[in-house]
Amino acid sequence: RSRAVEEMRRSRERFELAVRGSQDGLWDWDLRTNEVFYSERWKSILGYEEHEIAHTIDEWEKRLHPDERERVLAANYAHITGTTSHYEYEYRLRHKDGSYRWILARGVALRDANGKAYRMAGSHVDITARKDMERALRTTEQHYRAVLESAPCGILVVGPDGGIRDCNPEAERILG
Repeated sequence: RSRAVEEMRRSRERFELAVRGSQDGLWDWDLRTNEVFYSERWKSILGYEEHEIAHTIDEWEKRLHPDERERVLAANYAHITGTTSHYEYEYRLRHKDGSYRWILARGVALRDANGKAYRMAGSHVDITARKDMERALRTTEQHYRAVLESAPCGILVVGPDGGIRDCNPEAERILG
């Protein structure tokens, strides 16, 4: 018995260490009761303390960005009904300060013998910095494109191998 207790303690310790190391927020949803466990990290991603968010599905749902709400709920439902093998979606959740954080949500449902989902659990990763970087990159690309397209002289972008990677309309006209 003591060996089983020790193994259980070590297993729990290993799990808790992995969770802390991942920096992911965890959630565990009992679909029968609609009760959801949100980890401390899950709450902190959105700027909340442990005691500030109740363990209900409404706490997550009411923070969904209005532009994505229907798609996120549909993706969630698709997994619950068994249409998809797992749940993975990027969407925004409202932070305590009123801003929105981009979240990469992943999860999977447990199913009974009849295939009906009774529990779903997964993780949230704050990908706001990545989304901001992607937006900045798109803006830079648009500026680059605008300069390239409007330049009155021919411009060629040549790669290290000597191949032409890009050119503007004036370069196309000059070079045929």
